[in-house]
Amino acid sequence: MVKQTINGTFRQTNLPNESEEYLSKRDELRLAEIELRNQRERVAELRRKLPIGPVVQDYVFEEVASSLDSGDSPIRTVRLSQLFTGSNRSVVLYQFMYGKKQTKPCPMCTAWIDGFNGIAHHLAQSVDFAIVAAADLPALRSHARARGWGRLRLLSAGSSTFKYDLGSEDKEGNQDSAISVFTRDNDGTIRHSYTSSMAVERHQRTRHRRVGTNLEYPRSHATRPRRILYKDRVSAGCVVKNQMVSAISLTPTAADIERIPCDEGPFEWTTVSSLGCSERRQVASRCSKHNQARIRTAPAR
Repeated sequence: MVKQTINGTFRQTNLPNESEEYLSKRDELRLAEIELRNQRERVAELRRKLPIGPVVQDYVFEEVASSLDSGDSPIRTVRLSQLFTGSNRSVVLYQFMYGKKQTKPCPMCTAWIDGFNGIAHHLAQSVDFAIVAAADLPALRSHARARGWGRLRLLSAGSSTFKYDLGSEDKEGNQDSAISVFTRDNDGTIRHSYTSSMAVERHQRTRHRRVGTNLEYPRSHATRPRRILYKDRVSAGCVVKNQMVSAISLTPTAADIERIPCDEGPFEWTTVSSLGCSERRQVASRCSKHNQARIRTAPAR
């Protein structure tokens, strides 16, 4: 019977042909899923118990008040304080990787924003939500128009330090993604409540994975030398197969490369510090029109 423990295994289906090995591993996965759910609840509780955040300046953004179908002017300025539509409401800003050094919209961010657009009317019931990018408004709105983001408020950070202050932009203008939450006191004081940066979370996951990517080091030994291998998923959602590093304008110096044994032969691999998140995303965006997930170089000659 479903939802019963039979012979020490919790059954989740009535299918008669599930092997003992499958049932055992599926139950192991079920317990891990429960542990993960409980961990998410603990994390959410910690987030809710954060002390009062720091006071922030009343940042200035740019926007076009008209719909996407009405052109990209006139442009007006709007302050962070003006994004609050009522008391006891938070402002939630998704920081889009687009603008300055990020000359093309991040495909992963775009996928997230597609989803936000679909649930925008639900979000509006509880929070004041908007998208912020470093890109100028015509470029941002052109991309939004192509994606059909008609339900979202689109803001350009313009010349403000908003994205830099919140950690989604560095001094060179490289971009990253983040979600920031702001609250407003009764006297109008604006406070930063919380910023969730995917870059930080991925960086903490393992020292072998760099911000914004899922790069794994090869493990076993062999003898054939090859050049740099980027294995597994690149978060920009792009792929290049059988491309030499030089062909994508990525030629790390010897100091940036270390030799790692692999089941296909020793590979030269850029160290964690040699390439930044934005550079990797730009490489993936420049070099592929395919929506897959591996960048591998050709064998060394």
